[in-house]
Amino acid sequence: KGTDLVQIITECIKKLEEVGLLAVGIVCDQGSQNRKMFDLLGGTKTNPVVDINGKQICLILLKNCGTIF
Repeated sequence: KGTDLVQIITECIKKLEEVGLLAVGIVCDQGSQNRKMFDLLGGTKTNPVVDINGKQICLILLKNCGTIF
């Protein structure tokens, strides 16, 4: 679910920062759960950058990922 993904992504970004890594973006396909996650995080077509744990993160949806491989 999109709500679960928000919690997972938020925790993952926190853990990355704890080990010294910097997340700058989230990239995924346009599955319904991913679109819901983006909506819940506050991302829009005109403003795809959101604040997660005090960091600016760019949200990127890829189209037709399943057909490129």
